[in-house]
Amino acid sequence: MSGSSYSRPSFGGSFGSGEVSKIDNCLTIRMTTSVVSPDMSFFGSLSVGTILLMDLSQGIVVILNHSGQSVGSINPTRIEELMKCMEENKFQATITELNGAYIQVLVQHA
Repeated sequence: MSGSSYSRPSFGGSFGSGEVSKIDNCLTIRMTTSVVSPDMSFFGSLSVGTILLMDLSQGIVVILNHSGQSVGSINPTRIEELMKCMEENKFQATITELNGAYIQVLVQHA
């Protein structure tokens, strides 16, 4: 009897629900942030609504155009959570504002 009581909490409770909530958290991430050090050579090809790719490079979240060239990087307040989720999930950055050298993006699961 004690064996069955022991196995339910250790296998069905905390482990299963922890994995599900980790996945759910990654799928529901949505944050607005600005692009740091944008590459001005791409400004002619960018517009509000453009969807950009995201990648991790040496501990930095890099924003890429569809040719794989770096447009800049981001450093949102929840950077650690985002980077952890990016290890197993794809994310995208949609341009929501473009004003001179200022680019604001909406980051979310792709």
